[in-house]
Amino acid sequence: MPPLAVAALAGRKRHILVDTNGLVMAALVGAASTQDRDGVAPLLARDTGSKTRHLWLDSAYEGRGVRAVRERGWTAEVVRRSGYLLRPVVPAPPPFSVVLTD
Repeated sequence: MPPLAVAALAGRKRHILVDTNGLVMAALVGAASTQDRDGVAPLLARDTGSKTRHLWLDSAYEGRGVRAVRERGWTAEVVRRSGYLLRPVVPAPPPFSVVLTD
């Protein structure tokens, strides 16, 4: 097996459930070979006693991940990139301009 393939499988994948303030509510560390959508159900099982009712999910969790959230009785919304990273950066105009006249 090539070294790059071994490195890709030897890592860890972290699934983290945070609230809107960024505070960690639950975390799950698994093998890098685990698909993102398969990590949702075990992660939600770790979240005990929270008042969570709606989740915003990365597009990698679409499909089985959304179903796992809905089976728990919560609502889920998949957040996709809007392409803002692909637009060119336009420099801001100078704050003032000087016009010289005769």
